[in-house]
Amino acid sequence: MKTIRLLLLIAAIVSIACISCSKYEAEETIAPELKDLPALPYAIDDQVNPLQSWTENFASSTSLTTNWKLFGKPSPKWVSSGYGRQGLFDNNGPSPYKNHAVSNRIVGKYKGYTVEGEVMLVITDINGSCVCPGIAVSRENNPLVNSNNEIATSISMKIVFAGYNATWFPKDIRGHTWFIMELLTENGDVLSSGFIPADEYANGWHNFKIDVTEARFAKFYCDNKLLWAPFARLDPLMMSNKKIILGYTSDGYPKTKAGIAYHNWVKATYLVGPEF
Repeated sequence: MKTIRLLLLIAAIVSIACISCSKYEAEETIAPELKDLPALPYAIDDQVNPLQSWTENFASSTSLTTNWKLFGKPSPKWVSSGYGRQGLFDNNGPSPYKNHAVSNRIVGKYKGYTVEGEVMLVITDINGSCVCPGIAVSRENNPLVNSNNEIATSISMKIVFAGYNATWFPKDIRGHTWFIMELLTENGDVLSSGFIPADEYANGWHNFKIDVTEARFAKFYCDNKLLWAPFARLDPLMMSNKKIILGYTSDGYPKTKAGIAYHNWVKATYLVGPEF
C-alpha cells in the first residue's frame, strides 16, 4: 500500500514538472513574436526623417504653374535654355517694377535652414535701367504682393546691376554691379549689408547660398565665398513655414533694357524641430 502511494506521489510530481516546463516553453515561443511586432504608431515622417529637402530645376514650363505662384505683368516665364543651361526661370520684370515667383513648398521648421540657387545676371546695356536676380525667404506664411509691387521678406540676397538710367540709385552706384543682402532682426528692424562690389560676378553663373543656424544667425555666400555674416539674429517668427521667393527685375523693354536675370535651380534644406 505504501508502495502504491509512493508511486502516485512521484507521478504527481512529474506531472506538475511537465506542466511547468510546457508553460515555460510556451512563453519562450511567444517572446520572439512579441519582439517582431511593429513599433507603436507615434512616429511621424518628420521624426523619422528630420532632414527635409526639395529642389526646383525648372525642368519644364509646367513647373512654374505647378510649384510656384507667379506675380507680375508681364508674368514671369520659363525659358528652355540659355548660356549653357537647360530649363531656366526668368522673372521678366520690367524695371523698375518687380516680378516674383513664390514657392508652394515651405522652408524651415524651427531648427534652421539653407536656401541655395544658381543665378546669372547678363548686362546688355550699361545705359539701361536695372537688372537683378535674387533669392529670398518670405516674411508671411502666405505672401502676397503689396501696393508697392513688392513682397515682404525676412531674409534676401540679390545681385544688382544699376544702369546709368536707374536714377533711383545714387549716382556713384550706377554703372556697376553689387550684392545687396537683408535680414529682419529679432528687434523688428531690417538690417542691410549695403552695396558690396560685385562687378566681376556679372555675365556668369554663380551659386548663392543663405545659411540660417538654429540659433538664428545668418551667413550669405556666393560660390562658397562668405560675403556677409551679421551679428544680429533673425526674428524667431521667421524660422518656420515660410516660402522661397525668386525674382525682382529682368528687363525686356527696349527703351530701358539693362540686361537679363536667370535662375537655373533653387534648393531648400531644413531640419525639423520643436517650436520655441
